[in-house]
Amino acid sequence: LHLENVVAVHGRAEEVAHKQEYRATFDVVTARAVASLPVLLEYGAPFCRVGGQIILLKKGALEEELTQGKRAAKEVGAVLKSDVAVTLPGLADGRRLLVWEQQKLCPKQYPRSGAAMAKNPLGVEG
Repeated sequence: LHLENVVAVHGRAEEVAHKQEYRATFDVVTARAVASLPVLLEYGAPFCRVGGQIILLKKGALEEELTQGKRAAKEVGAVLKSDVAVTLPGLADGRRLLVWEQQKLCPKQYPRSGAAMAKNPLGVEG
């Protein structure tokens, strides 16, 4: 790819995000096909600087997941700014690009461990 000024970091997001050198330092955080929106936001927000963007590609029926994601976003300091339908050649599967803006620093307790997220996901009521 011949990318310049790029450093690959090997590690689990829920561990690396607690290291000072990676916390709230990135302009853009992105992920796809990793987890539900609440979990993706909890993983991504700690890396994103205030004013930066978290860009997530999702597909399918997202109404309930998007509602949960918006609730989770409040907890981690982000707000949905854009929801764009994306059509890829040969695929008609309802893909959407969700762009979140990090409006305040993510609280230090996030991200929690994967087990804690699974047991008590952000944004999920009940």
